Amino acid sequence: MKHISTLVLAMAICCLSATVSAQNLFGLKSGITLSDQTNTIVDGSLRFDVTFGLSYEWQTSLGNLWIQPEINYISKGVTLGVVGNTTQYKRKIQYMEAPILLKYKYVYSNQFDWALVAGPSVGVALKAENRFFRIARPTIEELPLDKSTGVNPIDFGMILGAEANFAVDYGQITLYGRLQYGISRVAADPEGLPIRNRLFEGGMVFKFGRARDMTFTVPVEDEPDPKEERRASSKKKSKGKKAGKRKMKKRG
Repeated sequence: MKHISTLVLAMAICCLSATVSAQNLFGLKSGITLSDQTNTIVDGSLRFDVTFGLSYEWQTSLGNLWIQPEINYISKGVTLGVVGNTTQYKRKIQYMEAPILLKYKYVYSNQFDWALVAGPSVGVALKAENRFFRIARPTIEELPLDKSTGVNPIDFGMILGAEANFAVDYGQITLYGRLQYGISRVAADPEGLPIRNRLFEGGMVFKFGRARDMTFTVPVEDEPDPKEERRASSKKKSKGKKAGKRKMKKRG
């Protein structure tokens, strides 16, 4: 609980410090994950799960460069085939995770932009377990959250991804995809090789707020106002009539 409180406090400080900027977006995110682990006993397959969390992003003085801290619930692990007398084996580790992402936004128009995303993440393990699926009945084995005897309670990783943002009335809808590779060792296999997490994450974010004063990579022309066009046309006509009267006077 101490680690979780630290993550929440760090997220709150980042959000409060960002309120001095007018360009900020608050997001509610959800998605799916496909995870596995390195150096497992036998070749594993991807494990499916869901993730959800909160995000807060703000624009830096560089214009197209943004910073986005998040706090997410996410599960990682692996699915293995036959191990000993077990027909299937799954390892599941639940984390409260806090990435801090750097984003470069390529603004195409007032309605659409896309971004490249990269940054570190730190996760605090909430629960870890092994699930053995035998023919007779499944068995669940809880793993201690201890680096020496079980699962490392802290997981560091690096994230690389991309996203597409679509403007709506209340803010933005974002579609994203990310790859995450673990840096820290989750556990060790029987031969002493380090086991690390690997993950693909994809999903959607509902962002509230609106980004202004963006630097457009592609020039965007505003749509002409019909009233202004009519005014300009009437001015040209009036100028033409005056010029015609002057010519008539000179001839006369």
